[in-house]
Amino acid sequence: NKGFMEFPVYFLVALVVCFLGRSLLQSRKRLPPSPWGLPLIGHVHHLSRLPHQSFQNLSRKLGGIMYLRLGMTPAIVISSPDLAKEALRSNDSSFGFRPYLLVGEYLTYNFKGIGLSNGDHWKNMRKICITELFSVKRLESFRGLRLAEVSHLVSRLAQASKSQSVVNVRELVTDFNFNIVSQMLMSKRFFGNKNLGGEEIEEARQLREVLEVPHK
Repeated sequence: NKGFMEFPVYFLVALVVCFLGRSLLQSRKRLPPSPWGLPLIGHVHHLSRLPHQSFQNLSRKLGGIMYLRLGMTPAIVISSPDLAKEALRSNDSSFGFRPYLLVGEYLTYNFKGIGLSNGDHWKNMRKICITELFSVKRLESFRGLRLAEVSHLVSRLAQASKSQSVVNVRELVTDFNFNIVSQMLMSKRFFGNKNLGGEEIEEARQLREVLEVPHK
């Protein structure tokens, strides 16, 4: 019917209006230079399968700092060593922050723990950790543990290469980090441990997923 045929037109008009309004608001902000973008996807079409090479090519045209919109997510890309030093060292107090994960609110009494707190409290706790927990002597005591876990990681990659199977890098690295931390805290390795039952591994996987839930 007529209403059904007019719906795509209304939808396109609304989409264009939203895009122009968003562009107008962003133009008023002092943002770094950016390449030309498209509605909805932003600047994703400028990225290839090797994003670091795409960033390098864009930095040659736009400079050492640029603004990209990856879908609906804004991002600032810094490819200049001097600018990276300025942001991460000289102005670390302005740019440094901890991730707002749901676990930080409920398990660390509203972000009062060591790993997920923010501001001055986090800085003070970080100093204590560096002095007492992450000293060279303490980290060296876990050297054998880390080397063993790296060996397991290489073995998994070798098996995947031999069978020509797809490697989920995110899952692989997350399991690697989780195993190191769990062995340091509980002397127990979960992922890739053939001596554990499926129920224990599933509980560890659920715990890992809970730790990654973002805070709303």
